[in-house]
Amino acid sequence: MAMKLLLCARAVPALRAGKQDAEVQEARPINRDFCPQPPGASLRPREQGRVDWLYTFGAPGVSKIPLQHATTRDGVFPGIRTWRGENDTYLRWTVDIVPVAARLAGMVHPLIVAEEIKSGEMPVRFPVDDNVAKLPKPSSETAVSLHDPGQYARIVDEAGCPTWSALSTIGNEISYAQTVSEARQMAAKVGWQVIGDGANKDEDIFITQRSYLLQNPETLECVVTFEGTSNPSDWLANLKFFPVSFCGYGSVHSGFVKQLRDIVRHESWQLGVRTNLGRCSAVYATGHSLGGALASLFTACMSKMKFQHTPGYEDLGYLSWRRKA
Repeated sequence: MAMKLLLCARAVPALRAGKQDAEVQEARPINRDFCPQPPGASLRPREQGRVDWLYTFGAPGVSKIPLQHATTRDGVFPGIRTWRGENDTYLRWTVDIVPVAARLAGMVHPLIVAEEIKSGEMPVRFPVDDNVAKLPKPSSETAVSLHDPGQYARIVDEAGCPTWSALSTIGNEISYAQTVSEARQMAAKVGWQVIGDGANKDEDIFITQRSYLLQNPETLECVVTFEGTSNPSDWLANLKFFPVSFCGYGSVHSGFVKQLRDIVRHESWQLGVRTNLGRCSAVYATGHSLGGALASLFTACMSKMKFQHTPGYEDLGYLSWRRKA
């Protein structure tokens, strides 16, 4: 049965829902002082491309069953998933509404390390266990105002991790750049370059979905960005969904699958992004909100490359690349 999931990308008056589940606050944090760090250059010339690291901010769940990475030994995605939490005016612990909203519809997150961040405090990191894909709990107090991507970037900056700060700026701010020129100016400020871009106008939710390929000119590491629901005239995007199969995964959010297919199959993405992925020594995928969901599906599908010519894996034909000599 078709359902509608509300996603937002900018701060609007706060909404509340339920009580904070104590289990979330009591989950075991690990390495609270650790700065998230991608693996660095890894691809050799002519080697089959892959997504080396996934990192998302305020992303919704994408499937009924936690997606598992197809090539890691334990099925855990390399990377980190981040959401915000703060005490509200009544001193109640409150979290970003979007990671919780999808849980109310039965969707969970990929199998990946999770982190809750709060302004002025060290983040709390949650190890991968049976519950991490379900965090934050659907009974959590929630606020739309905690979903603002600029605030995500500001809080990450407070941690004092230069690489992580630059990557956060790419995922939370540059991914929303409305023009290539704007993206290039923003990228230059963190020492990166835009080497590719693609766009698709979605007639269903009346937004133009943008994707950029950025590169560190010194290491040749790249980041593929996917845009969230940022159109100011459409802060709440209604995404119809029902469970579908995607790249060998079952019960995946059909709306997110459609969004990903629309952008990566677009000629501009094929020519502007895919053809330039071969210039990258490593590839990371990111996005805020809806963009994080698309980055997750992109990464999951790319982990299934060994099935590229198998029925049911046709999406790989639009994503695959090889490192150029």
